[in-house]
Amino acid sequence: MAMIMKIKKMKYEFTKETKKVDGKLLYRIRAFRDFGDIDKGQLGGWAEGNWNLSHDGDCWIHDDAMSYDEGSVSGNAQIYDNAKVFYKAKISGNVEMSDTAIACGNANISGDVVLSNNVRIGGDVILSGNIMIDKRSKKHFRKENYLETRENYGRRRLQR
Repeated sequence: MAMIMKIKKMKYEFTKETKKVDGKLLYRIRAFRDFGDIDKGQLGGWAEGNWNLSHDGDCWIHDDAMSYDEGSVSGNAQIYDNAKVFYKAKISGNVEMSDTAIACGNANISGDVVLSNNVRIGGDVILSGNIMIDKRSKKHFRKENYLETRENYGRRRLQR
């Protein structure tokens, strides 16, 4: 019986363009092949290493967005503009982060979550399902012990 090994097909490579953020050396990424809406050769955002962006799925780091430390982007998650995923934060599923949104700490964000503007999700927060948080709008508000989101995404109560 012959042993068949599955070879993981790389979807991006690191360019020589670098920048330092929080003492970490980040590399600009470039698509190594076509996938999802990304064309081969298209420049992306910034990552510290292969652990920050999965080679599986259609996930991508766009523009000047970045993932570093043990932060990870996987599944079909997309981060745009100047969004950041760092420390041990994990985003997956169909998550979209844009503008200056931040996922940090031990945050685990999955499903169809949309984070935009100056939203910061950190600590041991788990967000999952159809949730939209946009700091510029009235789509969310804080109460003493929970964050509640409303509008087209239904009503969710998230314990702190």
